[in-house]
Amino acid sequence: MSQTFYRKGFLALAVATALGVSSFVQAADIKIGVAGPMTGANASFGEQYMKGAQAAADEINAHGGVNGGKIILVPGDDACEPKQAVAVANKLADQDKVAGVVGHFCSSSTIPASEVYADAGVIAITPGSTNPQVTERGLPAMFRMCGRDDQQGVPTLLSGGWRFDIGTGFVQITYTKVFILVAAFAGMAALTYIIKYTKLGRMCRATQQDRKMASILGINTDRVISYVFIIGAAMAALAGVLITVNYGTFDFYAGFIIGIKAFTAAVLGGIGSLPGAMLGGLILGVAESQFSGLINSDYKDVFSFALLVLILIFRPQGLLGRPLVAKV
Repeated sequence: MSQTFYRKGFLALAVATALGVSSFVQAADIKIGVAGPMTGANASFGEQYMKGAQAAADEINAHGGVNGGKIILVPGDDACEPKQAVAVANKLADQDKVAGVVGHFCSSSTIPASEVYADAGVIAITPGSTNPQVTERGLPAMFRMCGRDDQQGVPTLLSGGWRFDIGTGFVQITYTKVFILVAAFAGMAALTYIIKYTKLGRMCRATQQDRKMASILGINTDRVISYVFIIGAAMAALAGVLITVNYGTFDFYAGFIIGIKAFTAAVLGGIGSLPGAMLGGLILGVAESQFSGLINSDYKDVFSFALLVLILIFRPQGLLGRPLVAKV
């Protein structure tokens, strides 16, 4: 998305805000929030947000503003984190008293934040949230200026889910998330069976332990290595499909950070241990989410890699891995 795209979104919001501002209020400055990921993995989009919004605000102000009042931008950084997005929305609506909001960017942030804006009567328009639920919940002042997932992205395989009310909040688990978990466990179970209980698995383990001795015993180690690459590519393909189903879209760079986190999870659980890799992934995901929600989402990647460093220092074999014994 270009800065021009965000500039058009801001102009659309400015027009809507102007229609909602009383003609009797003259020369009153109008605050408009710009909410998006100013930090974190999607910070580049937040930067475009601000530049596009600032260009539009400067143009409007140069032509007399809105009803004689100047446009004042109030930035809000949600880092594409739902909990942080709600905090930003509350600040923009209650403290800053904005007339409208451009944002948010990620659907997971826009949906909960839009509930806050609806209660406060604040107009919001998102240039980047593609989840159909953004505009299908009956909120009269929530708009979008981009296509929806069911029009431009990967269609949702399983719609709906379970919602559990806990105190003043709730926990929601979609059927798609459940499908992803089941598929991941099924893939790991199949891989574990192949490695532990099949002839191919025994050859793989023998080649890994001592390639020269495996060759002496008649194992075609080159072919085994090729099979391992095929199996690894198949598991990576499964992971890619599940990631695409989860986010509803994909690009060439989607697996970069995820691949690094996967390596961290493997080291955490223990290199060479399939159950350890899955356990490491679960621990890393939960720990990272808790760190983001309780401390700061800006440094969640730092936290993950700091955890990797600590594991390498104090338990290099991982949680379920076995220490290597040097033969002399």
